[in-house]
Amino acid sequence: MFALANLGDPRHTKRLVKLTSDMAENTSSSIVKACGTSAKIEGGLSFNSP
Repeated sequence: MFALANLGDPRHTKRLVKLTSDMAENTSSSIVKACGTSAKIEGGLSFNSP
C-alpha cells in the first residue's frame, strides 16, 4: 500500500513500508516495541519527527 508513496527519497519510502509493516504486526505496541532493534527504533522515531 505504501510502496508507491513518493517521499522524494526511495530510502524514506522503504522506511515507511517497513515501519508500517512492523506496526501492523504489533498493533497494540508502541513504535519502540514494534520495531525491536535500536536502528529500527531510531529510524521509526526520526521518520515521525518534523
